[in-house]
Amino acid sequence: MNTDLVIPFLNAVVTSVISALGVSTVIAIFLIFGVIAAKVINLIIKGILQQAKVEEKIKKMGLERALFGFTVTGILTKLIDAYIILLSLILATSVVNNIIMVQLAMALLAYLSTLTQGIVLLVAVLFIATYVGNIIETSNRTFSHQISKIVKFIIIYIGIIITLPLVFPNVRGTVDILSNILVLFLSAISIAFAIAVGIALGLGLKEPIEKAAAKNQDLFDNLFKSIRKK
Repeated sequence: MNTDLVIPFLNAVVTSVISALGVSTVIAIFLIFGVIAAKVINLIIKGILQQAKVEEKIKKMGLERALFGFTVTGILTKLIDAYIILLSLILATSVVNNIIMVQLAMALLAYLSTLTQGIVLLVAVLFIATYVGNIIETSNRTFSHQISKIVKFIIIYIGIIITLPLVFPNVRGTVDILSNILVLFLSAISIAFAIAVGIALGLGLKEPIEKAAAKNQDLFDNLFKSIRKK
């Protein structure tokens, strides 16, 4: 087959179809096919995740509330919807030769890739924070519930600081402010902990010190008398 003849012929057919249907109609058709393709792919992925019992395993580990009502399956399928629809838009705008729309769709796809990295990282941080918090809370130690909340907050806060530039690329100044707030917060906790330990040790050692002083009172009296004589 002579490609030199076939390619111009196909280009002419595509041009004729676009002229007959209109640019907006062609883009709409591609987007409809994209939505259908996304639905089919998501059905397959949901089936695979159900077979693997991903959500059940997350629940058994006590992490079902880590994502604040969202699920791994739900997040994954929404990302797939966005990717396929954007790819359909890129293909449609390329066919109709709309350069501005192609560039816009490509920019959105690039941002979606960065956003996906941020979402994956944040999901991992939320799972880690919940897992560590659960371990501390079930340890049955003094103030374990309060310590669990503080540790979870710190881990999630650090995760937000890390992921924020991925989700919002132009917030470097905000990230610096949040980092400084975290440093101040950790410093305040450290100082409060040191004071609490000091008070606890002071109260705990008060009675032994009083007993030792009473027991050796004669020694101290003789020592002070010898000093006075000198």
